[in-house]
Amino acid sequence: EPIRLTLEKGGSTIPDNPHEGEEFGYVISGSVEVHIGKEKYAVGEGESFYLYPDEEHYISSPAGAELIWVSTPPSF
Repeated sequence: EPIRLTLEKGGSTIPDNPHEGEEFGYVISGSVEVHIGKEKYAVGEGESFYLYPDEEHYISSPAGAELIWVSTPPSF
């Protein structure tokens, strides 16, 4: 399930509870912070992230960003 996501300055996704599957993201422009449990990882333009969603997780962007986010299996 691919999603093209735009986060406005200060925006974030809704925290997602642990679930089965895997997630991948690629930052097209701007930068994001990937929150996994109590950890936070900075991901910049042209970089990617990959995670097993076995902890609560979400993405935020203090400055705004556009990214591609892919989840498997699809959640909607």
